[in-house]
Amino acid sequence: MKKTLTPLQAIRKRCLECMNGQAKKVRLCTHGCVLCPYRFGTKTIKESVVKKIREFCLGCSESAYTVKHCIFDEGGCPLFPYRMDHNPARKGIGRKSFANDSTSEIAS
Repeated sequence: MKKTLTPLQAIRKRCLECMNGQAKKVRLCTHGCVLCPYRFGTKTIKESVVKKIREFCLGCSESAYTVKHCIFDEGGCPLFPYRMDHNPARKGIGRKSFANDSTSEIAS
């Protein structure tokens, strides 16, 4: 079974791919892309990591359409699962919609 990377692990892997697998080059990186603060695989600033991945993907692609239909599937880019500004591992977690709450009250 294939292990799913966390968003921070995916960023770290992408940075290592960008620098040809050399951790020292990742540490010394001066590219200044939106993923730079997360290149060590840790969160140092209070911002949404998944939103930064989306921003990176929009810079990599020509448009939101090409991000959605990205040719780099899960085998080609570690950021692929997070490109649509959501974390698939958190599916079903979070606030419930008001529509679902009102129907459950009526049914009771």
